[in-house]
Amino acid sequence: MRMTGRLSNDLILLTADQVQFAILEDFVGIEPAFLLFTFCMESTGSPQLNGGQLDGEKEAGNKLEEIKAMAIPMIRRLTGTVSIMKPWKEFFTFTRPRSSGEMSQRISKNLFYYQGNYGVCAVVLLLLWVLTTPSALFLCLLLVASWVAFLNKNSDPNWNPQIGGVPLNRTQRMLAMTVVSGALVLLFAGGLIVTVLCLSGILAVAHATFNSGAGKFEELAEEDLPLNAV
Repeated sequence: MRMTGRLSNDLILLTADQVQFAILEDFVGIEPAFLLFTFCMESTGSPQLNGGQLDGEKEAGNKLEEIKAMAIPMIRRLTGTVSIMKPWKEFFTFTRPRSSGEMSQRISKNLFYYQGNYGVCAVVLLLLWVLTTPSALFLCLLLVASWVAFLNKNSDPNWNPQIGGVPLNRTQRMLAMTVVSGALVLLFAGGLIVTVLCLSGILAVAHATFNSGAGKFEELAEEDLPLNAV
């Protein structure tokens, strides 16, 4: 009977793990889901029947849940961007447009076709700018240290901060920290971000003008040609 009960519990745990993996697979795709699922399982371990062990790991589990709640949306965005990227060899192929009609077609289609590549280039440009700007680098380090300290404190069940006599729960504290972080970024690095975005946009339009789309736009369909060319 003891062996049968243990086997039943193992089957229940396996089914729960499979459900978690299926949810992650729908969110981020098979390979990122497998990596994230493996990391979570290795970090938390499978649930144990020993109640004392579960109580001892409750605080660490809460902290990990907060990190996962923040990481999963970012992983979804990153995976979505990477999945629509085009080959870099094709991305760096340039030819001069033969007419104003072809130029406008290239811009409108290439901006959508290479949106993943443009996103990666914008992020790389922003990182380079931050690394070469001491004030922005200091702000990033300060925010990272603040978030580490906050997540550690936010997992403390005895921490009950109040605003105007109203206690804040865990979710409200997380939201408040996010708002404060965003305000600091806009206040001290807003100009930097706007500059990088504008520069990225200019470079993207210039690239879209002189990239042939791997030959996809060399023969324009008749309906895409300007009226005076038909």
